[in-house]
Amino acid sequence: MKNKIETKEKNTMIIENARLIQKKLVLRYSIVPLVTIFLTTGKAFADGTTSVALGVAAGVSQSEYRGVDSDLTAIPIVFVDNSWISLLGTTIDLKVAQTNSLAFSIRGKYGFGDGYDRSDSYIFDGMDNRDSSFWVGPAMTWSTTMFDLKLNTLLDTMNNSEGQQASVSISKKIQVNQHLNLEPSLGATWYNDKYVNYYYGVNPSEIKVNREQYDANSATVINAGLRFNYIINKKQSVAFDFSIKHFGSEMSHSPLVDKKTTAAAYLGYIYRFK
Repeated sequence: MKNKIETKEKNTMIIENARLIQKKLVLRYSIVPLVTIFLTTGKAFADGTTSVALGVAAGVSQSEYRGVDSDLTAIPIVFVDNSWISLLGTTIDLKVAQTNSLAFSIRGKYGFGDGYDRSDSYIFDGMDNRDSSFWVGPAMTWSTTMFDLKLNTLLDTMNNSEGQQASVSISKKIQVNQHLNLEPSLGATWYNDKYVNYYYGVNPSEIKVNREQYDANSATVINAGLRFNYIINKKQSVAFDFSIKHFGSEMSHSPLVDKKTTAAAYLGYIYRFK
């Protein structure tokens, strides 16, 4: 059971961080939907050993912002894990406690794709740049035979947005055969008004003919996905992921945004060294 909890938590971290890396490399202003690359792990990490894996994913995603087209991009994936920490891309988890079904950690995550430069799209012309931040907070996974429930709540420690966010997701892994499994998921992330105003608002000094002032309240983003993972052997696997995101009205009504719902699809490969 302990193996199961840690393995599933690592898989979720890979999804979250691949999204962040992709945003900064190609669509810095976009909130990219889920990317799933699964690590095949067959042992616990409580013995102090370290697991290392590398991979790459390629896919297409939509942006909710005006003037931003869908783009094809490649995403490098780097993963390191032991009994104390788990590091993946821009996220690090300090493992605090674990029972048979629960795992707790303190998470640090750099919002590598949050924000934008005024040159990223015509709609940002004349606006102040919006910077990324480092987010810190508790994270939890509850793993049962029926589903995995994951929670985290994070604060902007750099005070760029002075924002807060809280996420919840539920997923169910379905074993089709020895090599193939699939996992449907449903989740939601709440952002406070300071976060939404910073990344989706328009200040009085930024008003233009095609961009009125905009002040927002808190908002929630709903996401749903379906992931397919094919295990080649103990060290290698490939995965395909399709997902959609629906943005709350406080985000979608922003003059910077022209889509309420976005979609993404990715194909990836992972190689585990140890």
